[in-house]
Amino acid sequence: MAEMLETPLSQLTTESNSGDHLDVTTNSDSQTTNSSTDTATTSNDSDYTDNKSLEDSQSKLDDEPSDESKDEKSIETQELEKRKAREDLMTNEEKEGLREKAEQLKASANSKYKQLCFAEAIEEYTAALETCPLCYSKERSILYSNRAAAYLYQENTEEVINDCTQSLQLNPNYTKPLLRRAQAYEKTEKLDEALEDYKKLLELDKRNPEAISACRRLPAEIEKRNEKLKAEMLGKLKDLGNLVLKPFGLSTNNFQLQQNDSGGYSVNFKQSN
Repeated sequence: MAEMLETPLSQLTTESNSGDHLDVTTNSDSQTTNSSTDTATTSNDSDYTDNKSLEDSQSKLDDEPSDESKDEKSIETQELEKRKAREDLMTNEEKEGLREKAEQLKASANSKYKQLCFAEAIEEYTAALETCPLCYSKERSILYSNRAAAYLYQENTEEVINDCTQSLQLNPNYTKPLLRRAQAYEKTEKLDEALEDYKKLLELDKRNPEAISACRRLPAEIEKRNEKLKAEMLGKLKDLGNLVLKPFGLSTNNFQLQQNDSGGYSVNFKQSN
């Protein structure tokens, strides 16, 4: 039976009041840990697998990905297929043995995390993911989420987003990676994506204080950002217009936009004195 641990949040510094809690899985006959940890039971027939995770992530690629991106995804797909084929030949006992080994690695990683040794924690979470069979979706979802928490303290927002996305593809209603991804989106000024995650989080946890605050705060910030971008764009267009009109002794000041009753605009020419 895997050893259960508590995460002393007082040892960690966070940028939000909600805190970052590590997650712990146990065997199905284990008692639950305190409220700061999650417990998931082992499931060989989980609805979500890493194979589905990869397929979903591929479907969200840009319309025209680069050749290098295509090559990387092709290699990932091949490696995943090979791993899945190997694991399909394993017995249930062999898979369970690997799951238990992954739990031991995760426990060690959790300990490193509590000691603020985030680089070492990331290495052990990665080893656990490489060990834990693909069929244990819930366990793997928690491993991705825990590794994302370590990346968050390193301010590696790109990896936070990647790991949280993987975690959510395996367990879409898992609130912790949803919050961590929203925080990472906000740190990288992807405010629209952050607001979408906070809204989803609020649907799942109506009392989440950080989601409540963000859903009140971000719409105004998004509007302010959009107005700034609009002003910058109009300024650049005005500069371009002046460059074109200058040989004719004109400038954009000679033209005025006036809104008509139908909501459209008309352009009026104004001769300079």
